Amino acid sequence: MPASSITLPPPLLGETLAAHGFDAGDFEVEHDPEPDLSAALGLQDSLLLVRRRSTGAVRFYLGASWYTAVVSDLTTGEFGRA
Repeated sequence: MPASSITLPPPLLGETLAAHGFDAGDFEVEHDPEPDLSAALGLQDSLLLVRRRSTGAVRFYLGASWYTAVVSDLTTGEFGRA
């Protein structure tokens, strides 16, 4: 299976992070970080990992609703304060 790649947040997420007072450069996004786990669990959608470097906060998201879930986690403080 192909290795996952760690990147800076996509532009829309980067804009959302900035709107909430976060530095997009402090976040990493990794698409399907555990493909074997995804396959073993029979997931129809791949996982998306979002990590804030400065705090070490990590959250996993599944499927097309990941963006809404990330925004919710930003507003509830799951990634710490901006």
